Amino acid sequence: MRSMIFVIAKKLLPVKFRRVLIEFLNNIIINYIFFVHYVNLVRPIVWLWKKQLKTLNVNISNPKGTILVFNSPGGLADIESAYLNSKSPYFIKHIEGELIKASCSYFLGRGIEDYNSGIDKTNDEAREQYRDFLRKFLFELKNDINLIGIINFNHVYHAQVDVAKVASEMNIPFVTLLKECLRTPQYNLETEYVYKHIIKKYYGNKIAVHNLITKTLLLNSGIINDEQIEVVGQGRSDKLFSMRENKRKMTNDGSKNILYFQISETAGLPYFGGVFSPATNGKSPVFNWASLARDVWDLMIEYANSRSDVSLIVKGKPTGVYGEKLSNRNNNIEFIHGNPDMSLYEKADVVVAFNTTALAEAVAAGVPALTTYFGIDEEKMKPYLFDWYGSVDIMRTKDELFQKLDLYLFNDGQVDASEENVTKLLSQYLGNTDGEAGRRVRKFIDESMNIDTVKNTVS
Repeated sequence: MRSMIFVIAKKLLPVKFRRVLIEFLNNIIINYIFFVHYVNLVRPIVWLWKKQLKTLNVNISNPKGTILVFNSPGGLADIESAYLNSKSPYFIKHIEGELIKASCSYFLGRGIEDYNSGIDKTNDEAREQYRDFLRKFLFELKNDINLIGIINFNHVYHAQVDVAKVASEMNIPFVTLLKECLRTPQYNLETEYVYKHIIKKYYGNKIAVHNLITKTLLLNSGIINDEQIEVVGQGRSDKLFSMRENKRKMTNDGSKNILYFQISETAGLPYFGGVFSPATNGKSPVFNWASLARDVWDLMIEYANSRSDVSLIVKGKPTGVYGEKLSNRNNNIEFIHGNPDMSLYEKADVVVAFNTTALAEAVAAGVPALTTYFGIDEEKMKPYLFDWYGSVDIMRTKDELFQKLDLYLFNDGQVDASEENVTKLLSQYLGNTDGEAGRRVRKFIDESMNIDTVKNTVS
């Protein structure tokens, strides 16, 4: 019922009312969960979860149980890639992380952030009450849906830390497919500090990461052992490799499309839990990219307004691009918000973005990629910028940006990057140079779940 209301709201209601309605429905669910905990019951929470579970759209063959996935943007696409050309021996059901977060909030309070909620930071009695609920809850859920394992997408989600600990104690494999694997050099160093001093330990069984940089970060932080971590690559980028071959063969169909990824004000900056990291003892410059984001946005609109024969596709974060959408109603501007969608690269003639995986994904898809360094002191800001190995064009002025857009859109411009540099970039950031990351994700999941052994403990 809730999902149907969301669909209707998305299609029919104005943006402002849509957001109010969704927030209202979420509050109803949270209050329901709080009440059930207050009267000390477990079954109504199990019932709610079963109602909210959605089955991932993969082919199933002789299912031996159910894997529960805490949903997160991009993560499900990585799992789908693992079973694209093969059948899954288990059901894969996903659920919004807000449900477990509501239960966690009841016991531990609402003010906890992911990066300031070390497992030893809260009241011991409250923490044990939360874990006691999880033991009862997972026992019931295990029997109800034949639960054989749990997957999440980031080991720092505070509400899921105890789920990992309790599940492991109950012999329910808990693994993390870490999707946050792109960090600038300084962000990487400060993340290592935060993991070591705040997160302290990974309580699940295994972590899969996209690239070697992230594996090294995790090992240096000391929160996990080498045998618990595996580099698999970004599974969802597999389909980009076939796009890349098609781009080389495509004839010009006359349409001209710019895919613009909205600039996040903290892209590549080490912000944790809403505050700047203390890793460098307060010496890190407290700043963001707000000015850059505004300048680039204005230029993209200016270019779109000057070229009625060009379509500007604006991709926002899952939270939306509501303000810009309301103030810009040009016919040649399309606004998209939501989870990562690799199919967007198919119709893109050029990608504009900043400090984001989207630039590496564009390179993988064979789409010209531009990044914008307007007003940036590149020497000073080097620790907060990526090395694109000459495979992404760096724009420093309005004239450079507009000329390069014209070149790629109207003058058959070609990307000036060697295969060696492209391969280096894809390996460094996506961990995927062969379009086979999905297969490696599949192998990781199958081995981590250890189906035959787990089945005996469930029955």
